[in-house]
Amino acid sequence: MKRLPKLLLAATLVLMLSACNTKTNNEETNNTAVSAPVTETTEESSANSGSANHTNDNSGTESNTTTDTNTTTIALKALTITINKTTLNKDENTTLKVEATYADGSTKELNSNVTWVVTPSHAVQVNNNTLTAKKDGNVTVQATVGGVNSNTLNLNIYWEVDGHRLPPEPDPAVNNATLLGVDVNDNGVRDDVERWIYDRYKDEHPIMIPLKMQVARAYQKIIVDPSKAKETTKIMETAEYCEWAFTSLSANYFGRKPLVLIEPEDAIKEDKEMKYVQYNTTQRARAYGNYNQKLSGGVYELEYPNEKWIENCDFNTTKYIEMSEKL
Repeated sequence: MKRLPKLLLAATLVLMLSACNTKTNNEETNNTAVSAPVTETTEESSANSGSANHTNDNSGTESNTTTDTNTTTIALKALTITINKTTLNKDENTTLKVEATYADGSTKELNSNVTWVVTPSHAVQVNNNTLTAKKDGNVTVQATVGGVNSNTLNLNIYWEVDGHRLPPEPDPAVNNATLLGVDVNDNGVRDDVERWIYDRYKDEHPIMIPLKMQVARAYQKIIVDPSKAKETTKIMETAEYCEWAFTSLSANYFGRKPLVLIEPEDAIKEDKEMKYVQYNTTQRARAYGNYNQKLSGGVYELEYPNEKWIENCDFNTTKYIEMSEKL
């Protein structure tokens, strides 16, 4: 009877050990069944993980990798850009094409989210794959995606208005170093003044540009030799007569109506505006002052409206006369 408790104690220990082993095995089984979450890499997520600076209103970055169905990342190896036209008029549009080549030989056309490097800056504007010429001159354009740079395109942008191609913007240092400045097309108007006239009057009646060009030629001539002011002032008068024939009530004398009726106070304001552009250096302003000084004290009669007013125009007036006769 004394051996029974020992047997019970032994049995109890066996059961306890068995329970412990069972718990340990269950915990190991549960730990083995748990796995870490898997994030699949796609082209879109790869693109969002990078960063780049952008110009021309584009934002974000294109991926520099592509991904197959097994989530294998393929590196971007090259970028190639092509363009429909390399010679454009100012404000003209054309289409760019950006093609990405990947390490496996595959290609893909990129339609947005490309960084554009333009020299000089702001010479063109790129929205998605549409390029707009903004400033005339020689321009280079390059694309970059994820640190990969494309080939460089060389563009020639010009500025043409009504069939007249304007000269390029002159270097201010060179242009302002002399009294008469730069006139590469040799039409008697300084290039910066010519560009200003076309920009200032491009949205007004077309007669305004040739009229103001003649005034600019007169302003240029009268300062060449201020000592001859009394002779050269005739050049200024002929330009004024031509302008009045089309922009004042004097046009009625010819049985026509003015193409543009400019009130006297507006004419004075425009004249001051143009002189500010024309005589924009100390040397030029002094020459114009000397010209006026030589005329000081003189009496100068203006002609009564006559046919010579139109004959004084230094451009072809035929189409403008026809316009005024139809009013």
